[in-house]
Amino acid sequence: MKNLGRWQANAGKGRQATRDEVLIIEPNESTSEVDWRLPPSKSHLIRFALIAAQTEAPVRLTGTASAGEDALSMARCLSQMGVDISLDDDSWTIRGVGKDGFTRPNALLNCGNSGTTFRLLTALCARLPFTVMLDGDRSLRRRGGDALWSALEQCEVELSHGHGAETLPLMMRGRWNPRLIDLDISQSSQPLSALRLAALAAPQEFTLSLSGAAVSRRHYELSDTLARMSGSPDEIAPTYGEVVLHPWNPTLPDEILMPGDASLAALAMLFCQTHSSAIKLLNWPKKDDCLGHEIIAELAPMLGLQWNRTQEGEGEVVEISSLPDISEFTEINLRDANDLITPLAAILALGEGGVISGAGHAVHKESNRIEKTAEMLAQFAISVMPTGDGLEIKGGQIPQCPDEVVLTHGDHRLQMSAVILASKCGGVIQGPRLHQVSFPEFLTIMKNSGLVFNSRILSLE
Repeated sequence: MKNLGRWQANAGKGRQATRDEVLIIEPNESTSEVDWRLPPSKSHLIRFALIAAQTEAPVRLTGTASAGEDALSMARCLSQMGVDISLDDDSWTIRGVGKDGFTRPNALLNCGNSGTTFRLLTALCARLPFTVMLDGDRSLRRRGGDALWSALEQCEVELSHGHGAETLPLMMRGRWNPRLIDLDISQSSQPLSALRLAALAAPQEFTLSLSGAAVSRRHYELSDTLARMSGSPDEIAPTYGEVVLHPWNPTLPDEILMPGDASLAALAMLFCQTHSSAIKLLNWPKKDDCLGHEIIAELAPMLGLQWNRTQEGEGEVVEISSLPDISEFTEINLRDANDLITPLAAILALGEGGVISGAGHAVHKESNRIEKTAEMLAQFAISVMPTGDGLEIKGGQIPQCPDEVVLTHGDHRLQMSAVILASKCGGVIQGPRLHQVSFPEFLTIMKNSGLVFNSRILSLE
């Protein structure tokens, strides 16, 4: 059983070492079958933990082995607010404090790299009658501010934060008084998710007036589904518009199994495309739990990949392999799955090419994923053209060993995609621990596939 320790900021030397640490990767020509187990979905785990922390009875979340740092950030922050959370090898047991039992943390709440944790906790803390400070890593500090802050200020919440390049830490004090909230949902679904779940303990019913074209809709719909699962009387229709939310007393089943993270299956597909090798994908979730990422299974044949699903136990196993000479120029809309942009761009470049659209909101992720995906692939001599909402990609390209360190900009999905490309041609990749944000076992899987690598500290310009 693990104990969740208090977060402490690293001194300057530690940050410098992390920033300048790299993976040195040797080319790997292995084509043997690779077992690829998906970690638990952080989207599900973070939301379930938040709701369970406000129930009166204990809740056990299972299937949590290899949970990423994003989910652990939520567990750590909730424990700082008085929630009893026990972490075992494959489960979290959460003994909630009810809607009104949170205590004032005696240190800031550090959300690490997790934008979801930060926004959901920000809305929760808006309800509390004491001052709370929230912070995150360097990546989160650059993307902390969004429509949620404006929405909370409409609820009479006092906010104090930075401006310019780094907007965090955020200091806030409630209690909130929500009545009518105008909310722009065109850049992220997280502010809407945060308010949907915070409504659990609202002082009265309130109205959300939603504007803008919604993005990442399946992630918001997950928040809505879990709210209703725990007892909310409301449902926000897919058309959104103006909706009224009411408070409720949350209850959850005694035990809940976490599904696998479907978004990370795109990395398995990239490995298969890069090496023309077979993948045995374990823990593939049901369609309703894929959060829009089921699109990769639908796209597989067009990308020259065979996708065969079999049932084993409680989860599905998928066998992924190459289909020689069977692929086509593909147009992909990622309005509801922008996390896939980097690995899918690489897959298209190695295949017959294509266009990725609908991913304009990817610029607000850990990095500007449209711009930085193009830059990262260019270091492998792979040319793609950024557009306003995606990428145009020429096919038939072959990755070449980069001349310089591949920069990953603190973005775990850029790092993992770069590692897979380097496994074919070699390379030096910045940020050897970035994958731990979402996929702690990633390098172990790569090592089992035959990858040879080591880490060093280098001075990066």
